[in-house]
Amino acid sequence: QALAEQPGSAVAWNGVGLVLMELRRYEDARNAFGRAVDADAAFAAAHYNLSFVLSQLGDFDGALRETRRALELEPLYVPQKFSLTIDLQYEDPTIAIAPELAAEAGGDELAGEFEFDAPVLDRLFEELTPGVQQPAPAAGDALDLARDYIGKGLLDLALAEVSRATARGAPVAMAAVLLGDVFAKRGLYGEALERYREARAVTPDDPDATLGEIRALLALGWAGDAAPLADELAGRVRGDVEVLVARARVRLAVSDALGALDCIREAQALAPGRPDLFHLQAQVSARLGDRSAALAGFNAALQLDPSLVRVWYELGAQEEERGNWSAARAAYERALDLLPTYPAAALALADLVRRSESPRAAIIVLVRFLEADPWDLEALAALGRALLEDGRTVQALEAFERVLRFDPEHAGALYYQGAALARQQQFEQAVAAWERVVQLDPAGPYAAQARSRARSARDLQHIFATTAG
Repeated sequence: QALAEQPGSAVAWNGVGLVLMELRRYEDARNAFGRAVDADAAFAAAHYNLSFVLSQLGDFDGALRETRRALELEPLYVPQKFSLTIDLQYEDPTIAIAPELAAEAGGDELAGEFEFDAPVLDRLFEELTPGVQQPAPAAGDALDLARDYIGKGLLDLALAEVSRATARGAPVAMAAVLLGDVFAKRGLYGEALERYREARAVTPDDPDATLGEIRALLALGWAGDAAPLADELAGRVRGDVEVLVARARVRLAVSDALGALDCIREAQALAPGRPDLFHLQAQVSARLGDRSAALAGFNAALQLDPSLVRVWYELGAQEEERGNWSAARAAYERALDLLPTYPAAALALADLVRRSESPRAAIIVLVRFLEADPWDLEALAALGRALLEDGRTVQALEAFERVLRFDPEHAGALYYQGAALARQQQFEQAVAAWERVVQLDPAGPYAAQARSRARSARDLQHIFATTAG
């Protein structure tokens, strides 16, 4: 009824999407949420719901994009933390980049051919309306529902179901594992690790808890602690692809690339058509220095799933290493076509075109990326460098000052700020910037050049002072 009266109602389309998602009609739900976003680009809830259904459809990069867009619109909508949080209302940027944060993909692209049909909607609500009041689900049913919610990305609902299940006497270990899964999905790997260990304290041989602990340890960078667990689990649970993948990642992290490759081959024998296994095989081959095998693995993964953004990026890096710059550029551009806010691909493409074409070409790439994500400090620093090399010193200094306003210890911005100041013959300030670089990271990539330039700047400062006198 609402859509019959107001066909462009974002709230109504969002409601249709929720109904379709409950019915597991994920393609149609995606289209409905897309219509909601198209009707109201600032509707955070629709962006979140769209991210959930994209995750269910396997489009994890798209899901991440929609989650990030929703957080930009309403940062407190869910308890999720990003590495950079800036209150935009207090910013007065001097670089003229005015992005439309919610205009990255139009609703027509997302909605496809989904058309509203009032009788269909009536039937949907009839399907969802029970004839009689159903009893509350048992503890086991609540845990199953929690697992389903986790799979859909509905983490708050999953937490509520785990809480209900625990109150009804659900097994403590099973509930702790699900809590760990929720925290891991949110990137809170320390919290996740605690929950998995709570589960293993109750049930030491629980394979799900052990696998979760291994993944959390890897995410925290503690591969050495994960290695004995992965070996023990692989010996105890035979023929499980996920266990083999986890062990392969651990072996790779502890510099045992050959051991990782053995695990991958065993997993591929069990699941020969999984693109993530080819991706992992390519990463291991690259670590072993077998470039042809790495390229074959990346291409095999992309043949199975051309939407793998990270694979396109890593393929570009491999092509760049072997000097095939046109292929590298094509791969980076493909990654950015799929996910315009992918910083690694944008920075790699900008650096490539800066070296192979011109700084001005790099500026175009970086400005396009910053229109989608204006608060990426690495991109701002790279933009400053490209502006400096293009002879636009004043604009370059604006970029560096903006980076340093949020990260006063950004070595790259300080180094190139010093270069820009020296170009303006502000040698004292340039030397101060370079000395700060050396102080922050004496053995870093900029330190040696900073020392050399600081000495030259002092000499020039003395020469100009003597001439003026």
